[in-house]
Amino acid sequence: MIKSSIIAAAIALALLGSKSGLAQDLASPDIVSPKGNLPLRDSPPGLFKGKGEQLGVVNPDTKYIVIQKKIVPSIFGNEEWLNVQPLENSAQRPAGWVFSGSGDVSNFTFENSSSEK
Repeated sequence: MIKSSIIAAAIALALLGSKSGLAQDLASPDIVSPKGNLPLRDSPPGLFKGKGEQLGVVNPDTKYIVIQKKIVPSIFGNEEWLNVQPLENSAQRPAGWVFSGSGDVSNFTFENSSSEK
């Protein structure tokens, strides 16, 4: 009984840790354009913290390179957050995290990838 409880707990932790809340570095980054003005934050939400401080706004007339993707679990399902940086003039504008969407809904148009939802 104890052995099966330990195994079940280990499996649950492995499943939670496999995608939930883990950032994924991208080998070939996506180029994206937001579908509207979205808040740019210094961090995505975490297990015991809310969304990060707002740094600015990403807007539809600018293309962004995706540095990382992170899946964040919530009570409404998994949320996808993107760490983005402007494609042009990146030294003058900060990188930050933007809520990409959840389920089949995306706040971005993916320019060079089949990742679009």
